[in-house]
This record gives sequence, structure tokens and C-alpha cells, in this order.
Amino acid sequence: MSIRELSEEEFHATFVSPMRRLGEGEAPPAAVSLSDYASATIDALGLPTTLDEIEVHHVYVANGDRHTHVLFNFGESDIYLVLVIDNRARAVLGHRLLDLQKLYGLKSEA
Repeated sequence: MSIRELSEEEFHATFVSPMRRLGEGEAPPAAVSLSDYASATIDALGLPTTLDEIEVHHVYVANGDRHTHVLFNFGESDIYLVLVIDNRARAVLGHRLLDLQKLYGLKSEA
């Protein structure tokens, strides 16, 4: 399985305001299996989790439905593995490790 880390610029290019958070039970614009990509990314990044333990925290869809961002929590406060889906291609475009503490100066509540 080939994975691709998105640069900050590539990642931000997939945001189109307003980003809409999917509600519980609401389906994303494109059905894409994420398990193989997520598993390969967990291994490549050495994240302290497994595919069975990682949890979907939020799912956001860009305005125009071009991209979907799936945020996975793996037990680290304010750090998410984000898989970006290209809805037109019905495939994972890439991933980005999103550390909100570093980006926004958030303090951990732990």
C-alpha cells in the first residue's frame, strides 16, 4: 500500500469554506475504504495505536463536496491523523498529522 503525506500547502488546498461537519449516521459524498491506508499510515508514522484502536473523531466535507477530511484520534490530546478523500476519484488523496497544540498553541488538558 502506497501512502502519501500531504504538504501543508496541499492539505490547506483541500479546504473550501465552509467546511461542513457530518452528523452521526450521515454518509460522506463518496464511499471509500480507509482501513488499508489507515493501517499503512499508522505503521509508517509509528503512531501509538492499531487499526482496531484508532477512532474516527470528526468527518468534514469541503464546500462543493470535492474533499472529505476524516480525523482519527489515537489517544494523543489534540493530535489527529487526517485522511483526505478525493470524492471525485473515490480514493484517498493523502494524509496529514494535525497537531493542534503546535498549530494553535493549545495547552493539553492531560
